[in-house]
Amino acid sequence: MIMYIKTMDEKYKNGGMKMKKIKEEKGSMAVYVIVTLVSFCLILTGIYISTASVRKAQIKTDIKIKEVYENSYTTKKEIDVIGEKEYNTPDGIPDKYQRTVTLSNSTGGVLFDGEQLAYIKIAVTLYNEKGELDENGTGRIKKEQLPEITAAPGRVLGFSEDYLFIDITEDIEIYLSTNAKPIDPDLDPDSPTP
Repeated sequence: MIMYIKTMDEKYKNGGMKMKKIKEEKGSMAVYVIVTLVSFCLILTGIYISTASVRKAQIKTDIKIKEVYENSYTTKKEIDVIGEKEYNTPDGIPDKYQRTVTLSNSTGGVLFDGEQLAYIKIAVTLYNEKGELDENGTGRIKKEQLPEITAAPGRVLGFSEDYLFIDITEDIEIYLSTNAKPIDPDLDPDSPTP
């Protein structure tokens, strides 16, 4: 492709218009096109690389956010709400190492410390064979944790206290019952003799 341009000097010099060749070389425009395409490719590559690095940074941030939330969930598992001495009082042992034993007054004839309650709750701490706190360990109710358990007037306990000292591995409910007090014929002369 050959380009021409009009010049003022030539116009007046020769009395007419003449054209001057700017570029005579064939393929010179191909060089300009190639330079433009290479520049465009470099710009696109730069945009792609910067976008990819931003995305990579976003993924790293998402992973860190996930770790923070997981750690906060783990921290929540370290919460201490229940206790061995008093059930609703923290005792410094994370609740994930404790299980709840509910003693239910199934017949209504059991008194806890002289009160007729529907149930009481006791926290039991779990330990492994080495004596360390362990979520998968076992625990037992301690004698000092139990309230005084008696039967209501005219009733007798329908269980042995040894019934309460079992291995605990999970939250459980133990049903306590009472039976009618047997009549002693020597004490009650009106009772029929067998």
